[in-house]
Amino acid sequence: MNRGIKIKTYPRLHLSLIGMNDKGYRVNGGLGFSIDTLSLTLTILPSNFFTCIDKRLVPLKNDEIERIKIMLEIIFSKPVVHLEN
Repeated sequence: MNRGIKIKTYPRLHLSLIGMNDKGYRVNGGLGFSIDTLSLTLTILPSNFFTCIDKRLVPLKNDEIERIKIMLEIIFSKPVVHLEN
C-alpha cells in the first residue's frame, strides 16, 4: 500500500476593501481568488530518512527544513487516511 502524500496548491490573491471611516478597516469586506495555471504539486513518499532540496533563489533555512522533517515524521507515524475530493 502506498503511504505517500500528494498536495496540489495554487497561488492565491487577496484584496481588502478598506472603509474610509472611523469604524475600522475591512468595513466593506474583501476579495480572494486562486490562479489555476501556476499550480505546485508536492509529493511526499515514506523513507527511512528525509531530505529536502530547495533550489529556490531564497531557500529555506536549516531550522525550517528541520521543522518540515518533524512534521512529516508525525504525519507518517499516523494511520493512513484516504480523502476524496
